[in-house]
Amino acid sequence: MESETGPGENTLPGLRWVPRRVSRVGCLEGCLAYHGMEAPGAWVHGGTGHAFALNVHASLCPSGPTAWDMRPTHRLERNLGVDARFVFADRGRGDLVRARRDAWDLIRSAIDDGIPCYAWELAIPEYAVVYGYDGEELLFSGPGSGDEGRTRWDALGESGIGIVEAAAVRRGSPARDHAVLAGAVAFAWDHAAASADPASGPYRSGPAGFDLWRRAVEQRRAIEIGMAYNAAVWAECRAQAAAFLEEAGRRLPELVEGALAEATRAYRTVAEALGEVARAYPFRPDLTRREIPADARIEPAARALAEAGEAEATGLQALRRLRERLTAER
Repeated sequence: MESETGPGENTLPGLRWVPRRVSRVGCLEGCLAYHGMEAPGAWVHGGTGHAFALNVHASLCPSGPTAWDMRPTHRLERNLGVDARFVFADRGRGDLVRARRDAWDLIRSAIDDGIPCYAWELAIPEYAVVYGYDGEELLFSGPGSGDEGRTRWDALGESGIGIVEAAAVRRGSPARDHAVLAGAVAFAWDHAAASADPASGPYRSGPAGFDLWRRAVEQRRAIEIGMAYNAAVWAECRAQAAAFLEEAGRRLPELVEGALAEATRAYRTVAEALGEVARAYPFRPDLTRREIPADARIEPAARALAEAGEAEATGLQALRRLRERLTAER
């Protein structure tokens, strides 16, 4: 698609964010659609690894869904035909002033070349698609902005979080379906195992993450906004994980039985259990950081989280066997 240019402005018509709780996946979906690349949402969610991620804080801090190392997902994006160029810096490990300028230069140059972009925290601490610029302002579509967000480029990274991140999403060459599935399965196993590393601090993933979450609920350490936000995000992820594995079975029918079928059933169970938690604690931006109240929701939520953790462990073991098969057939 061609960009539209006016005095000091340029936009990519039709480029918009696809509404997702995992906003970065929604940005990738929007960018792939702009490039005219057919990619079902579940295939993007699963193929990047996001569908299998979990990052739970000991008090269910709402930072959990975004406060983890996403570099492995950047590598997996290439399997979907994403050739991205990044600018990244945070307050502790980079020059934010220079990073803002680099991000601005990257985005303007990409938009001028008809290349879609996304960036971090243009309205709220989420990712948003950047579909153009107007003078000194970025034009974006994402959570908290709808389709008509605007912000100055030099406001990037100015919040308390202090992160500048921008990506220009060029079109690459998608990998074979076998490779997409293999990459996702490897990520799921490695990501779940990573929380055993002391560097993960108060965060946990995999079955350990569900156990930490259950105990936070039972002991009322979970905060209201974090409880609801984590439930919304991770319920979406596991629903997309099950849908991704179902799609993999359709694309690779020789794998549909055995470990793939077992993993699909397990992740469907995790999604259903987390759906119960999300319905009990619906997300609203006006929720507080107070601890969840001691009411009738606690016991069923704890049971659902225990069920989710058990099913997650079953799913991971099935994925381990599937990983071995995929590696042998490579």
